[in-house]
Amino acid sequence: MTMQTMQEAPKSSPRGIAPGARLALFAGFLSFCVLGQGVAPGTAQPSVTGQVFAPPAAVRFDHIARAMTQGTYVIEQTRRVVDRAGSFVGVRERFVQDGSLSPVRFELRFQGIETGDLTGTEFQARMQRHRTHARFLNDFQSFYVHDAARAAANYDLVYLGDSRRLDRAVYRFEVRPRVLDRASWVLELDTVTGYPLYRGERLPTGALVSEVVVTSFATGSAAAIPTNVVWWEPLIPVLDFPSPAEGITLLNDARLFVPQRLALPSGYALHQSRATMMPFNREISFVLVYSDGIDTLVVTEKPIPGTQSGTPAEQEHRALLYSDQGMTQARFYHNTVEYLVVGRGVRDVVRRAAESVYREAVGR
Repeated sequence: MTMQTMQEAPKSSPRGIAPGARLALFAGFLSFCVLGQGVAPGTAQPSVTGQVFAPPAAVRFDHIARAMTQGTYVIEQTRRVVDRAGSFVGVRERFVQDGSLSPVRFELRFQGIETGDLTGTEFQARMQRHRTHARFLNDFQSFYVHDAARAAANYDLVYLGDSRRLDRAVYRFEVRPRVLDRASWVLELDTVTGYPLYRGERLPTGALVSEVVVTSFATGSAAAIPTNVVWWEPLIPVLDFPSPAEGITLLNDARLFVPQRLALPSGYALHQSRATMMPFNREISFVLVYSDGIDTLVVTEKPIPGTQSGTPAEQEHRALLYSDQGMTQARFYHNTVEYLVVGRGVRDVVRRAAESVYREAVGR
């Protein structure tokens, strides 16, 4: 039995797929919802003076991770990604984080689109959708250190010099992958806090495909938390497992399995194993997150409730491969289970991983 060729979403449609299906694809992903590498020897030193979080030769991924997840900030920023038509689309956001709370709380608020205007109804709908997807946007759609030690094993921090942004001194770094099958990043790190005031993603071809540009930055005592802040709250219950095997045991569904022959890129390893439950229908998904420290690949298995006699023939052995706004998703069905494989950047990485999951699922 062989898998049919993965179907590309047609480019003739501006979205490539019906809105409901597109939302379902994203919903499947959204539901799962330390040492570092120093600068390469021989790089020039900056002319930055005054208080710094670290000299450039000592900057490590754990510095950046702490700055992004533990500080107190009130930030305005523009998030830009390339859509399916190859054009940049941008939204304006407010990011607020209170590092004094335990656990640290954050808000990512939609402020408007970069070009054009929205009606009142459109604006409210976009703001609600942005709030719902805030964790995904913050952790997965741009640069984020998921595991500092693993990032140090797979990427080099290459110092490019010093500059200024928002009248603040910054270190410019390239986050350069050691295996050239994934994106690289240009970061501009605030020299006082280590927070990136600019994050730009480039494919191996050199094409710029996403960026987050900070346009207003306040930190520490200068960061007055707005009175209208709405802290992000998870909408879907999540249960983390000590290991995938324990997750399989606790979920007690013979249709679920942990892929043993997953076609992972070099340097990727298991990062999280968890289960999620949709509150409105109690559907449970088994989620495995793999990471190289920065990029991620997510495999989700969702048993289809109320089905016992196999997947409908029109869905069995077909897959949709879909890319938009920095993410690629492959979705297919087999034996009453819906499979979703999601990653960012290079789409062939997701294609190969999805095909390996499919072969193993069919061969069980």
